[in-house]
Amino acid sequence: MIICLSHQQFDVSGTNYFVGTDGDDSKDCTVNLCLTLEARIIKVMANFAHVFTVIIRGLTTISSSFDLSETFPSPRTFRNNPDLSSTLSDIHIYSNGQFIVTGNALFQTLKFTKLNQATQNNGGAIYALFNELSCNLQIIDCVFVDCKTKSKGGAFCFETYVKTDTTLKDIAFQHCESQNEGGAFQCSINNGAKLTIAGSWSFQDCKTLSDSGYGGALYASVYGENSQLIFETFIMFERCSGQTGGAMYLLVQRLGKVTITEQCNFTNCNSSNIGGSIYLETNNGTINFNQTEQIFIENCACDGCGGGIYCSISNNGQISFNNMKLSYCNSIRDGGGIYASINGGGQLILDKACEFYQCECHGNGGGIYTIIDSTTQCTFIIKDASIHECKSVTDNSLSYPESGFGGGLFLGTFGNYYPSTELIDLRGIKIYNNSVDKYGQRLYIVMKDVIEIEKNLRNYDNEIIYPPEDGSSNPIQIIGEIESEQTASFGM
Repeated sequence: MIICLSHQQFDVSGTNYFVGTDGDDSKDCTVNLCLTLEARIIKVMANFAHVFTVIIRGLTTISSSFDLSETFPSPRTFRNNPDLSSTLSDIHIYSNGQFIVTGNALFQTLKFTKLNQATQNNGGAIYALFNELSCNLQIIDCVFVDCKTKSKGGAFCFETYVKTDTTLKDIAFQHCESQNEGGAFQCSINNGAKLTIAGSWSFQDCKTLSDSGYGGALYASVYGENSQLIFETFIMFERCSGQTGGAMYLLVQRLGKVTITEQCNFTNCNSSNIGGSIYLETNNGTINFNQTEQIFIENCACDGCGGGIYCSISNNGQISFNNMKLSYCNSIRDGGGIYASINGGGQLILDKACEFYQCECHGNGGGIYTIIDSTTQCTFIIKDASIHECKSVTDNSLSYPESGFGGGLFLGTFGNYYPSTELIDLRGIKIYNNSVDKYGQRLYIVMKDVIEIEKNLRNYDNEIIYPPEDGSSNPIQIIGEIESEQTASFGM
């Protein structure tokens, strides 16, 4: 039955509740418009109605926690006016307002705006925690603005500890911040769960604030066999900042897997520590940038190592970069484009036209700095990559061997490397027009039997590889364990 009603009254078909600017929370919300999401009938029926939909006409507010714990087949739904399919409806979030999802929920075509300072620890707008297989969350075509938290996930925090399969689609974050993890979005994916990032995502001017802030825009932890995070969408990061990983921080452990298949843009992101745009850490996990479109990292910087990307690869972990371009990235220490630490049988592969252009460091390795523990069968392979117009600059505040070496690539090893294993293979590298303040205009290699590595390189005129066999210059010695601060000195 359809009932035609006039001012502030709407058609009722199924269990729909209506809120909007001119409403009154004392009304029934089904025939007469309510004002806010604090209306008693809405909070009560969210836990009892088999079909529950809140339609927001223009603008509403939330000022306390809204628990969505029911796992009915039909999700607890909050959406815009269906008569205006592409127009976002607004939810203004006051200090104690927050959606807590432990059941089945859907948010569609909404704009969440935080109006006060951070009061929640996790998830300034939405905190989802899944401990049952029946849990599910859909977020479609939503925008989060000025959201903030005291700990993690400035706008949205998602944690799943069961084998759920969740897809989040078409989301934008603007000016969101947290103290510790994920200035805009933090997720933890465990025990075989799967999270798919779909549609189009963007992060603008998001940041973490504390000295231990990880992932200025996005923080993701993927733990356990069959646990997966999949980016199958265009994703953009602009002007994001943090302490470790200016835009994104990915931690993948115990056979977890992250796959990025579409275009990603990182522009003008920075970190006050390491990883100007991205920090990647894999401990017996896999991170695969296997996109069909190119990944662009431009004008990103850090105050430590890895102006574009910092990689920590251990315990048979694997990272693959394909079709990635880093340009105008800068680090105060090593690795203007990429810094990579590989140990415990880890593997790093660059393929499919990776490019480093006009990257610069004030330590060693203008384009790439790689340090490898050769005692644990680590792999570093460049199948197809070019490094050009990159630069390694001397920092006079550092000791002599700590800066100014390896304009394009700096490669150092711990322990004895056996060339017959071919675990280090640079035959796919194209390296030219780089510059350096000291030695190794194109590359600088620190290892025993370096001449065997040279045989696996293209034949470049006037290339300098150290230490040379004739003893004309003393080699660099690298001191310190991988994952700790390393120093270098001359002499055997």
